[in-house]
Amino acid sequence: MGKDLGKELDSWLVGGTPDHRAGILTKFVNDDYLLAIGRVITQWSLMETLIDGCIWKVAHLRNDHGRIFSAQVQVQTKLDILGALLSQWTSWPNNSGQSQTSSEII
Repeated sequence: MGKDLGKELDSWLVGGTPDHRAGILTKFVNDDYLLAIGRVITQWSLMETLIDGCIWKVAHLRNDHGRIFSAQVQVQTKLDILGALLSQWTSWPNNSGQSQTSSEII
C-alpha cells in the first residue's frame, strides 16, 4: 500500500465524513466487484422479504403485525419458524373451502 493511501486509510478509520468513507472503498475494490456485491445484497433482501411474507401468511398475521415479529430475526431462525408453522398442517382450507397443500399456498 502506498504511503499516501496508507495515510488516507488511517484518516478514514479515525474519522472523516461518510462520503469520504464510502469513497475509499472504490480505491480497494473495482466497479465490477461493487456491482456484484450490490446484486447479492439486493437479492438477499428480496429473499428475506419473501420469507417474511410466507411466515405472515401461514401464521395469519397482517403485514404490520408480522413485521413486529420478524424484525431483527436472522434468516436461519425465520426459516426454522416457517418450517415449524408448515409442519403443523398437512393441508389448508382456501377461500372456496377446498384444501390446499402448504406448497400451493406459498
